[in-house]
Amino acid sequence: MTTDGAAAPRPCLGPSPVTALVLPGQGSQRPGAGAPWRRFPAWSLVERGSDLLDRDLAHLLLDADADQLRRTGEAQLATFLVSLLAWRSLPDLDVAVVAGHSLGELTALVVAGVLTPEAGLLLVAERGAAMQAAADAAPGTMAAVLGLPDDDVDEVCQQVDGAWPASFNAPAHVVVSGTVEGVAAVGAALRAGGARRRCRCCRP
Repeated sequence: MTTDGAAAPRPCLGPSPVTALVLPGQGSQRPGAGAPWRRFPAWSLVERGSDLLDRDLAHLLLDADADQLRRTGEAQLATFLVSLLAWRSLPDLDVAVVAGHSLGELTALVVAGVLTPEAGLLLVAERGAAMQAAADAAPGTMAAVLGLPDDDVDEVCQQVDGAWPASFNAPAHVVVSGTVEGVAAVGAALRAGGARRRCRCCRP
């Protein structure tokens, strides 16, 4: 899986900083996200990945619904593959820096040439399976909270059993994780406190 059928993998580090790529993590997956890339030569990554993992990855990228894609094992595979498809289908860029958010760090290692797409896919599949097993053993969920100061979100979490701030993504953008009941209680309290938005990120 070191070629995509169209061209040899491009080195990502150019002689001068021109472009930076930041690869997304779980939460950016969407039903049908693979459809725009299906006719590109890079789609061969999906076909070879299906053989490697012995599962239908095309179905995951084209036909899986939102409920299926909320499961962490599915979401991680979908996000990783769509990110690689987009990268392989871009015109040649003088990329100086690559980075990734959470899961996207593994995608960034592939783009940088540290990992092959094959090795990256195996790691993502193993990571997703381990996290899914943990979620099945202790069901939980996550929610992004927008529009309240970080300290306010932290204070509410301290008053609720089974919920904690998991990530401070940006000012007034906090991800809360915990039990389904705990995150629901935090969400209700935060809405009463003026949160602009609470959106569920994932579930087991």
